[in-house]
Amino acid sequence: MSLRRQGTLKGSKNTAPTSLPDDVLTDLKHVIEYLRKPGSTEVTRSDFRSIAHNFGAYGIRQSEFERELKKQNLDPARSTYTEAEVINMITNLWCTTGKDGEAADCFRVFDKKDKKSISFEDVMKALEENGIEYTSEDIDELEQELDSARTGAVTKETFTHLYY
Repeated sequence: MSLRRQGTLKGSKNTAPTSLPDDVLTDLKHVIEYLRKPGSTEVTRSDFRSIAHNFGAYGIRQSEFERELKKQNLDPARSTYTEAEVINMITNLWCTTGKDGEAADCFRVFDKKDKKSISFEDVMKALEENGIEYTSEDIDELEQELDSARTGAVTKETFTHLYY
């Protein structure tokens, strides 16, 4: 079990990414297709905000979402948005936070109490809550990868560093 993504951000190590990794773009398109109403080519504003929450803007507030829409020259009062509009805004959000933002969002899934570190008990609980099956060997592998010093905890910085 590896926490590392299979895709890579398009951009060099020293520059901000300019597009979504291929696997993220594919996932995004599948989500948009799933959420579109039959016969429609657009998603609702509510679904768009949910997509933003799951693709680069974890916990985005209504006011922040509206501000992002305006940055994209999109009218926040509209009730639906096209696939291209969703992809463009999500790409901009993703490129703003990139892999560190995704890693931080993932870390928050495990760090429910905002302790800035996680135990392997936290990891197992989060995996179970999200319906992810694992074996004791998987946990041993994670411990070796994330906690080589055998402190029993993983900091956000270590997690983020090893996420990719």
